Amino acid sequence: MLSGSRTGKKHWFCATMVIVIVTLLTLSWLMIRPDSPVNRANYNRIQVGMTSHNVDSLLGLPMEDLPPLSYEDIRADEDVAMLLATWPHSIRHWKTDTHMITVIFDAEGKVVGRSYSRDPEAGLFRRVIDWLGL
Repeated sequence: MLSGSRTGKKHWFCATMVIVIVTLLTLSWLMIRPDSPVNRANYNRIQVGMTSHNVDSLLGLPMEDLPPLSYEDIRADEDVAMLLATWPHSIRHWKTDTHMITVIFDAEGKVVGRSYSRDPEAGLFRRVIDWLGL
């Protein structure tokens, strides 16, 4: 009977630890949840063919300085046929402390490419969130 009691305690301990870990991860996610429009969800909303006005209404005004070249691409999507068929292109950037969205527009102001990048100094938890696609 004593060993059964120990097994039951181990199950309760394991279940409690799982609940604590899930709760901590959820709270961590809520704390780093992006309040900025520069986030993965908005990046996913940008589609090839959207106008620059639509992108501006989603992300706000782009940054005017040169973007950092050290950021690592997490995801990049482009329509190669449209990139080759249209010229000239304009490139605009929206940036936070850890992430950047870059959008390529054709001469008519329509999206032909986009990328979502991360600061190489981003922490492990942020990298895991990016890997999960959140």
